[in-house]
Amino acid sequence: IIFTGKGDIYENDWIVEDFKRSEDGSAGVFFINVKSGTVVVKGCTDVVQQIFASELAQELNIHVPRMRIVDYAQPRHNWGELKRNAITAAAKKYGQTSEQKVTKELDRAYILVMDVIN
Repeated sequence: IIFTGKGDIYENDWIVEDFKRSEDGSAGVFFINVKSGTVVVKGCTDVVQQIFASELAQELNIHVPRMRIVDYAQPRHNWGELKRNAITAAAKKYGQTSEQKVTKELDRAYILVMDVIN
């Protein structure tokens, strides 16, 4: 993936231009290029802990990425569109095995969309 600058984590037009699954760290972390730039998308089961840790770090003046929760039940977030587009991009770029992994990792009630920090 070519990082195209920091993307807008509040964007709701989820046209996936490029996609890469992180090879480091936890499973379920993806770098996605959308119109505005690159964002990180993370499917996780511990959303509350992630948000708490981020808020605590900010209070301690530790630089952390901005993040937003995307809820599948909120149509204005276009969660379904993001998921479908990411799965399609994974299948085109990496094949069926990757498509299945992405489907599993993004099959969550909530996902986090975060800034890329370089």
